[in-house]
Amino acid sequence: MNNVFLKQVTFSSVRDQNLDSRLIYKNLYFTQSSQRGNYLKLTAYIQNYLTQRNIDATNNSNPSINLFPSRDEQKIKASRASCHQVDITLRVIYCVFSVRKLICTGTPVDIVFILDGSKSIASQDFKEELEFVSYLVNNSDIGLGPEQVRVAIVVFGTGVFVDIKLNESVNKNSINKKIRKIKPAMNETNTAEALRIVRASAFGSYYGGARPGVKRVAILLTTSISTNPAASKREADKCRDEDIQLFVIGIGPNVSYSELKGIANQPTKKFLFQPKNFEALRDIRTIVTLQACKKVRQLICTGTPVDIVFILDGSKSIASQDFKEELEFVSYLVKNSDIGLGPEQVRVAVVVFGTGVFVDIKLKESVNKNSINKKIRKIKPAMNETNTAEALRIVRASAFGSYYGGARPGVKRVAILLTTSISTNPAASKREADKCRNEDIQLFVIGIGPNVSYAELKDIANQPTNKFLFQPKNFEALRDIRRIVTRRTCKKENSTF
Repeated sequence: MNNVFLKQVTFSSVRDQNLDSRLIYKNLYFTQSSQRGNYLKLTAYIQNYLTQRNIDATNNSNPSINLFPSRDEQKIKASRASCHQVDITLRVIYCVFSVRKLICTGTPVDIVFILDGSKSIASQDFKEELEFVSYLVNNSDIGLGPEQVRVAIVVFGTGVFVDIKLNESVNKNSINKKIRKIKPAMNETNTAEALRIVRASAFGSYYGGARPGVKRVAILLTTSISTNPAASKREADKCRDEDIQLFVIGIGPNVSYSELKGIANQPTKKFLFQPKNFEALRDIRTIVTLQACKKVRQLICTGTPVDIVFILDGSKSIASQDFKEELEFVSYLVKNSDIGLGPEQVRVAVVVFGTGVFVDIKLKESVNKNSINKKIRKIKPAMNETNTAEALRIVRASAFGSYYGGARPGVKRVAILLTTSISTNPAASKREADKCRNEDIQLFVIGIGPNVSYAELKDIANQPTNKFLFQPKNFEALRDIRRIVTRRTCKKENSTF
């Protein structure tokens, strides 16, 4: 083909009610030639392209055009977009390429929608909830394949109904047909029972259940305060114990922020949404879909067996909220580690100290993340003095000892001390730290706030200090070092990190 030009066509703004605003516009190509015979050849090529791909024409318009030369029309093949429109005239042939890029694809996810169908929601608003579900379905790679997305729907009032099961996610059409038939449940807002059914049934084996190793997401849409907020919080915690991520959307003025916050996962800014009405609900569809389908972060601590004992300051020097921050620090490492009793997995124990010392979680209890997290939430501070020396002795003799299941032979041993004040006997603390090192226990030390002694912390921590000693200025800053501490704790012995 002689004297051929390829024109790159880019749409600045095109909206389609079926595609919403998530249109990704690739380069759009057409050719222009002075030879009519070549037009016919290219026309046949484009028509064949459309036929092979079973693509329907749509009416997109208003392109901006940039002209650049090329040797042939192979650039058409280079575009990975779908050809939606062909317009053929005597002098110009062009093929417009535009695609809707699926938001939720490439990541297997099991998603359960929990829809408020109580008397607090009007009939038209309930249809808006169903439209919200349909949006995610239409923008996801729905199917029963191992890498596809599966969707279930639970509707609740006083009663709770599993209207669509995860194992019914054959394709988008089948899901959308079922969605159109769903009716509200009416009466009270029994959110707690809805969460229980989601955990025990919708994700359970009876209804086809969640797939092993696949991200689990529940998305709650509600318009009012539940009949029992405390019970809702308890059921939400049980969902989290089973690795279910809870997104919460409280619509309108009649919801309780504190209740929604208690149900939603943390951080709140990612998992809790409060659109002011159902029209505003449409505005968050894309971001919720993106968040729900986000790939699970790769574990930091995996592939290296480690036995880790946390030593938490629970003395009178630490406030109740700050003690919770220490527990959150432990939870972060648990969440980002391959926890289990397998020979290559990570095991965790927790020791809390004040005047007395308590082994609250033993290494042999590291069955899985859920079991550890349940125990973490029940831990209480020890109170009174800061008896760091005794804590270190208990870690060496008991937490890593055979009586409590002990450390595994040949496996790296790590102890992580978090403290907020000078110990009752710094010299004794140093002696006990040295005894720990004599038994191949690596000691990481985190001294939080202004009331610690750098000299004491340095004596307790392993060397070099810049790898084993941290001094965040407060508990907010403690969060900033979680990842680096986890990485250093779990690094292989021959690593130079």
